[in-house]
Amino acid sequence: MKARALPLICLLVIATVAAPPAWADINTKLSMRQQAVREKISQLFAQRDDPIPELTNQLNPFYRVIPEEKEDGDDEAAIFVPPPPTAERTLQTIAVGLRISGVVTFNKREYIVINETPIPTGGVLLIEDELGANMIKVEEIRIGEVLLSLGSALTRVKFDR
Repeated sequence: MKARALPLICLLVIATVAAPPAWADINTKLSMRQQAVREKISQLFAQRDDPIPELTNQLNPFYRVIPEEKEDGDDEAAIFVPPPPTAERTLQTIAVGLRISGVVTFNKREYIVINETPIPTGGVLLIEDELGANMIKVEEIRIGEVLLSLGSALTRVKFDR
């Protein structure tokens, strides 16, 4: 056992002596970085009493250059952008597409079945369509109709029981 370990130990000693120490290289790089940081701190410290420069667009890192618009009457027609739909209009649009199957009673509580999902009074239904994702709340279930709300908008939807 000792005879086998001796050549291994000799190889390790030779390898460590032949290899240059890595610490010297690391210390050199570290001291260069440390010196650069100290110079930057000294430079900033020397400027501590200078007045603050006026903020310009070039000093703002979030500034982006936008080409100037022509002022001499643009010949392009104005593009009409419709206003965003109100909550009432959105609710009415969604209510038209709902499939109301009827009312179900379970554990002495009434549920209305909308789009094959039973929803109790006060329950919320998530509707995703081209208008986005909207949470419709079931305010009240009556005979043959249901009161739905979206935000402050209310609408009644009639259905066959």
